[in-house]
Amino acid sequence: YGGAWADVGNVCLQLVDKWAPDGTLLTAFYYAYHGRVSGESREYVENWFLAAPRGHPFIVEWHKTFLSAWSGRWKSEDVRDDAMFAGLDLSYLSDDQQRYLTMHLTFAKLVQERPDMRRIWEDGMHLLR
Repeated sequence: YGGAWADVGNVCLQLVDKWAPDGTLLTAFYYAYHGRVSGESREYVENWFLAAPRGHPFIVEWHKTFLSAWSGRWKSEDVRDDAMFAGLDLSYLSDDQQRYLTMHLTFAKLVQERPDMRRIWEDGMHLLR
């Protein structure tokens, strides 16, 4: 898989090529308000728009981690309370965000525990604000 995803509620005012000009990078929006340093940090990467080439390593690992987190579970609260998220700094996420937005939990796990994924996040993503 590869390409671009945009939630149906997005209203695109520019061609996707303007948002994701380099087809080799993972492109996503981040919401700085919810970062560790409110208004500046890039930890809160959204999933309502993503663009990536086929087989992008971050997307592959994010998908695996998400599937693992949800394996055998039916409620998002059960995901959040799993030991796989113990020790992560989730202080920038409200309790509701931790319970409901499990993709943010899995993103945090990757960038906090995997140096290779952290490098991609810091240097190999085209993050839009």
